Amino acid sequence: SAVPRGGAERYEAARRECRRVLELEPAQPAWAQREMARTELFGDNPGGALVWLDRLIQDGDRSEATLVRRGLALRWSSRPAEAERVYQELLEREPGSVEARVGLALALADQDRLERALRVLEGAPGPDGRLLQAKGQVLNWMGRHLEARRIFDQLWTEHAGDPEIVEGRALAARWGGDPTAAREAAAVLVRRFPGRSSGARLYRELSLEYGHAAVTTARFIEDSDGLLDQTWSQEFALHAGPAHQFRFTGQYRRFSQDEALGWRRYETGWSGVLGRRLSAAG
Repeated sequence: SAVPRGGAERYEAARRECRRVLELEPAQPAWAQREMARTELFGDNPGGALVWLDRLIQDGDRSEATLVRRGLALRWSSRPAEAERVYQELLEREPGSVEARVGLALALADQDRLERALRVLEGAPGPDGRLLQAKGQVLNWMGRHLEARRIFDQLWTEHAGDPEIVEGRALAARWGGDPTAAREAAAVLVRRFPGRSSGARLYRELSLEYGHAAVTTARFIEDSDGLLDQTWSQEFALHAGPAHQFRFTGQYRRFSQDEALGWRRYETGWSGVLGRRLSAAG
């Protein structure tokens, strides 16, 4: 039952099934090892996936699917230079492999080698939606948001059911200065793919980026001395687009016995974008 669970993206349940199978029969055929690697990879355990993929390669499996997944596992393990070598070798062997070309471009982008990543994608022998999607992502990271948005608008009409494309369109509109289109795309993302955490986070961020937010909280704590301490906190956030966000926080504490003020504290902060893929907070 591990295979159908993984195919339905119930990866945690599939991983449990795989472990039970391995306890009963440690020696598994190649097809089962591939499925276990897939389950670990997309179940957010790239290290576990690498164990299975390396075992397959040692046994002589150097298929496109196995090498592409190994490159992805390396990328998701924050090892982009090693992933680059895997994809480069595969692309030299199979120049028409779209997955290898996309993987190589994204591994290069992970290392901030964006111009090289774009050249890899533009050097493809023919058009493909996966290449266009990766090109849109790279253009977004390069700060060329209007070009990225044209690509995602084109893909949107053909692949509106792909969450990566919906999210890419929202990001391109966001950083391209069109908050209305960005919020609309993010709303579609949340509605169609409610379990996607990055979509929910993007929607929350966009709801605050153009305007302001104010939050007041209060906490009452009874100490060991039996007195009730009151802590109040107020936060005001001013957002001047996605590039500049300012926060002002005030907090004070007082004791209930004689209303004496315990302490008062104020904080200010800023977060914003410094470069095409850099951000900072203070």
